Amino acid sequence: MKNSVYFYLAVVACTLLGMGCNEEVELNAPYKSTTIVFGLIDPDPNSDGVFNALDTQWVRITRTFLGDGNNNNYAAIRDSSEYKESDFVSKVVQQINANGDVTATYELTAVTVANKSVNGIFYGPEQTLYYFTAPNGIDTESRYRIALDFAQKDDVSAITEVVRNEEINFLTPQVDGSVTLAQSSGGNITYPTTSSIKWNPAENVTSYSATLRFYYTEFAYETAEWTGTPIVTQRYIDFPLGSINPEGVESSITLRFNARSFFTFLQGKIEANPLIKRVIGVAGESTTRPFDLMLAMGSGQLSTYIEVNSPVSGVVQERPVHTNINNGLGLWASRSIKRLDNLRLTTTGAGGAPLIGNLVALVTSEYTVDLNFCDENSSNTDYTCN
Repeated sequence: MKNSVYFYLAVVACTLLGMGCNEEVELNAPYKSTTIVFGLIDPDPNSDGVFNALDTQWVRITRTFLGDGNNNNYAAIRDSSEYKESDFVSKVVQQINANGDVTATYELTAVTVANKSVNGIFYGPEQTLYYFTAPNGIDTESRYRIALDFAQKDDVSAITEVVRNEEINFLTPQVDGSVTLAQSSGGNITYPTTSSIKWNPAENVTSYSATLRFYYTEFAYETAEWTGTPIVTQRYIDFPLGSINPEGVESSITLRFNARSFFTFLQGKIEANPLIKRVIGVAGESTTRPFDLMLAMGSGQLSTYIEVNSPVSGVVQERPVHTNINNGLGLWASRSIKRLDNLRLTTTGAGGAPLIGNLVALVTSEYTVDLNFCDENSSNTDYTCN
């Protein structure tokens, strides 16, 4: 519409001034392609607590484009967005120490992967990604700079600190413990409104997001009597506990959540089917440990990027553009995930008394009673698997 108005005004001006006009108008002004970089340095990308050369760091490097005609057609063409190898003079990531000295340089290697979604206007499933590995792992006391030297356009660079996830220690729960999601007494179930997880903060981290992963095993039968040979499927579901952006915290961070929401979440996500029996945790294990706790953390640039691109709720819908890429667009930051795996379903309280609230709620609560949960390791026939 805007281009049509400009064309109309140009014709009117030519007519009024008595000048000859060329009716062929170039709508695409001279265009300069911009480099787009997305990379997140992760000191422990496998979330296994081991920092070594097997940890691969991935980077996506593309470019903006403009063509004559419908640009949606160009978006579906891989070459419109991706660089050729000959476009680069060099593409590296540099490790920089506290004194500003480059202590290591890693070449970015291109590789074609076929995991890109084909849903949308952009090309897929194949795409080019770039990666590097550090022989001694990522040094969390260093900064990392990406430097792209192009043959015929401006060079691109960015620098980031690294989140120090090795400094994270969970205070609540701890190893071999559990998360309190429900309490049971005299047949009554109560749900703490301020269940919590607690950890000590880490350097270079400005945002945390916690997730509780719940494992269960489905036994799908052909009859409601659960007879015959079932189809067995191991499953899990991720329950978001919440996010927190602490400021000025020195000792510990506490994230609180309403425990009842865990059970209503399961109710909304899992199908109630009388033909399916669900064993809590991994079937066949001698101890029921159905929970993994995952704490995602991000550096300052990542936190800002997420905040800027979060859903808009106000009247003004236009978003500011946030980038920390010199001569480009995108994000170069750091993130990681700290895990506490194999948390117990039940635990013991003061004096060794069993705390089975989680089990009782999963099996009998109004939210999950129709999901047919059971614990094959329970000694109580009300909750064991038949």
